[in-house]
Amino acid sequence: MIEEVKNTVTKNEDTRPLLLHVEDLIPILGISRSAAYTLVRKSEIRSVRIGRSIRIPRGALDEFVRKLCE
Repeated sequence: MIEEVKNTVTKNEDTRPLLLHVEDLIPILGISRSAAYTLVRKSEIRSVRIGRSIRIPRGALDEFVRKLCE
């Protein structure tokens, strides 16, 4: 059973883009647009800038969720 969960997580990670837009957090976390930008602005979710764009590495989203669950 645990192996099935691990395999499912691995498959899902492969389909997600390497970098997410801030707006991508809205449906994933079930939060508002302003809440997503607040999390990024306060560095609660690690982000990177590419030019004028803000992107969230998929690993940063995983870290954020893991911290919430602790």
